[in-house]
Amino acid sequence: MKKVLITILVAVLVGSLFAVYVFKNIEEGIALTTSNNEVTAFQVGVFSNYDNALKQANNFKSSIVVHDDNYYRVFIAMYHDEKIIKLMQDYYQDISIYLKRISVSDEFLTKLAKYESLINTSKLDNYDEVNQSILNEYNKTK
Repeated sequence: MKKVLITILVAVLVGSLFAVYVFKNIEEGIALTTSNNEVTAFQVGVFSNYDNALKQANNFKSSIVVHDDNYYRVFIAMYHDEKIIKLMQDYYQDISIYLKRISVSDEFLTKLAKYESLINTSKLDNYDEVNQSILNEYNKTK
């Protein structure tokens, strides 16, 4: 009985040590592949035709049409800070949106941080203006 118990304890100990080793190596690999230069874009449509995308974009106070491969995507906002993303989800609760992660430049992230601090202190009436300014900056840095 003692030999079985000792064998089980040794197996658990060796398995635990192996698991810790693998976990540490996997964690570092994940950290290297995760990009901090991603923002969440609020997408309201994907079109194969530019004119259709433009018609959809005109339905919103803040919007841009972005050409992506063979498609035209309509974005109405984009943010990096999770708290503000939640705030904007609440703001756009009546609209069918798709949250799309996109890579952006360091330059855009720096500018976006200033707008994110501005949106925290803005009234609801100013959200669309701030969103349009962000989208304009994205177009400039793209």
